[in-house]
Amino acid sequence: MKRYAIISDIHGNLPALKSVENDFLAFGVDGVINLGDHASGPLWPQETLDFLMSRDWLQIRGNQDRVLSQEDALILGPSDTFAFRNILEQQRNWLSDIPKELVISPEIFVFHGSPEADDDFLLEQTIGGRKCLGKIDEIEQKLWKLNFKVFLCGHSHLSRCVRLRNGSLIINPGSVGLQAYKESCEVPYRVENGSPHARYAILEQRNQQWTPSFRLIEYDWDSAAKKAAIEGRLDWEVALLTGFTETRSSPYPL
Repeated sequence: MKRYAIISDIHGNLPALKSVENDFLAFGVDGVINLGDHASGPLWPQETLDFLMSRDWLQIRGNQDRVLSQEDALILGPSDTFAFRNILEQQRNWLSDIPKELVISPEIFVFHGSPEADDDFLLEQTIGGRKCLGKIDEIEQKLWKLNFKVFLCGHSHLSRCVRLRNGSLIINPGSVGLQAYKESCEVPYRVENGSPHARYAILEQRNQQWTPSFRLIEYDWDSAAKKAAIEGRLDWEVALLTGFTETRSSPYPL
């Protein structure tokens, strides 16, 4: 039997990451697979990268890791700008050097968004301003050249397991660090998980079959929300406390 912890989208939330690590270590996992977007956000980007760089985990680069490793802070959004200004040069180099995808054994293919692009959504489409599960034909079209039993992706922050018609599984473990957010892009949308719990997945192989289980973990989200408030990010504060995106008055004095 093999057992992996699957984590993704930490976004600098070190308290959440530490609580998730404590949880999966209790399972006695054989390895950890980290699907990217490690640091972007108004929390603890430098400390989170120090933590990740000290771990012997399988780790790939997400779309915001790519941006942090390449871009100038002047053209970034507020979450990326904060992280860019608060991480070290060797950490940017590490983000640049880790791979954008991995093949783990002949059976598992690992990427952040989709095989086509790290900022693409493999499983979701936007309906009514929300990210919802997409059509199976469209999902399979993005994978039609690939032959793996398990595909691991992140990016959406939404925990999902989709079984393709050939029996393959697509697993998104959800987000360790941020349970709600809004994007004001060409087609605006929001993602809301509805609770502040950190999320990850355990992937087990038994009798040649892979089976995921999803974990929701309590952590000190008050401390994370207070840090976001101190950095002037009411949107993150609300999301960290509630798992929703509705704004309200901050309970923390600034």
